[in-house]
Amino acid sequence: MAKNSRNLPKKQVFCPNCKHKTDIEILDTGQFNLYLCNSCKNGFLYPIPKNLSKYYPKIYWQYPGQLSYIRSTLHNLLQIRRKNWVKKYIKSGKILDVGAGEGVFGKTLGPNFAVTNLESPFAKVANKNVVKADFLKWKTDKKFDGIVFLESLEHVPSPQDYLKKARSLLNKNGYILVECPRFDSWESKLFKDKWLHLDIPRHLAHLTREGLGILASRNNLKVINQSGVLIYEFSPYCFTVSLMRLLKIKPLNLKERSISNLTSMTMALILLPLGVVAETIFHLFDQDPVELSVFQKSIVL
Repeated sequence: MAKNSRNLPKKQVFCPNCKHKTDIEILDTGQFNLYLCNSCKNGFLYPIPKNLSKYYPKIYWQYPGQLSYIRSTLHNLLQIRRKNWVKKYIKSGKILDVGAGEGVFGKTLGPNFAVTNLESPFAKVANKNVVKADFLKWKTDKKFDGIVFLESLEHVPSPQDYLKKARSLLNKNGYILVECPRFDSWESKLFKDKWLHLDIPRHLAHLTREGLGILASRNNLKVINQSGVLIYEFSPYCFTVSLMRLLKIKPLNLKERSISNLTSMTMALILLPLGVVAETIFHLFDQDPVELSVFQKSIVL
């Protein structure tokens, strides 16, 4: 990923995963700088915002505004597909959903699963059954057969620490499933700083396939599978918005209701088929912008 127009001096900072100074390359700049660690092969944001909560609006997990019914329907369809991913490896048992939002995913798993939903302390969720706690400080006597990070691991400053804590909460032969944007995908390289999945500063970690595998291995987690997932529910939209940014077309704001959004909506509808085609091609070459990684707890002899 190329640098943008600002030429900041190269500097060394601490990688939140490797915990030491290492060779760092500046990939993107702005109010917050994006770096790539040459040791763990993952990107990270620096400095970390002091008050993350202000970057998460109250309606972060809701779908107001235009096309709200369509967006919520697509979101629910995605939960069903996620359920199938989990059931491929875990037929029943206890599941921990880290970054669960309103806990929608857990409801799809059915009666053979007992789901614990966990969110950050500042999460603005209405579901009273969602535990609001700092995952790294959270204390529990429970052990889980599966722990899922569904579009959540990229929101934390130190994914390696989160995987370490997750492993400690797994039963023997338990699984960790991570769904996240793939920072080394073709789409990321194409759109660079215009890529919608960057989502700075909410996305603190920018994970690559190799990098996520490295973090798993450091925590004695066996890599079962790492592959892209074709998510028609939102990937073509993300491609379209990224393309509109690249072409300097005002992207569609789904939270607006005003007529000023009409031009953006028209352009989005024109470009959306291109997004569908592009995502299909990316998938054929295993270059999806979203990755699903499956890890299993390794028994240390």
